[in-house]
Amino acid sequence: MSPTSTFTLNHQPLGSLTGRLVDHQHADGQPVTEPVVHFRSIPYATIPARLRQSVLLDHIPDDFDYRPHGDFTQYGAACPQVPQPTGKGSATGG
Repeated sequence: MSPTSTFTLNHQPLGSLTGRLVDHQHADGQPVTEPVVHFRSIPYATIPARLRQSVLLDHIPDDFDYRPHGDFTQYGAACPQVPQPTGKGSATGG
């Protein structure tokens, strides 16, 4: 597996943000016609309490998602999901 190419953007006011540079081949195997950068899991707001209005962030937290500050090359944590039933007659088709 080849090392991941990265690109760092100096964003005002968020600071340096590093994402994955996709310049050869997309994940589905298709060739890239123009390079793009994937910034994964950038936090954009906090929720101060349940069912309250979100508050937009004006900076990236130093301790966000257990990753180096400004590194958005990997996906973050997934939202919790309740196990879904499977099989005939279930909503997932089975």
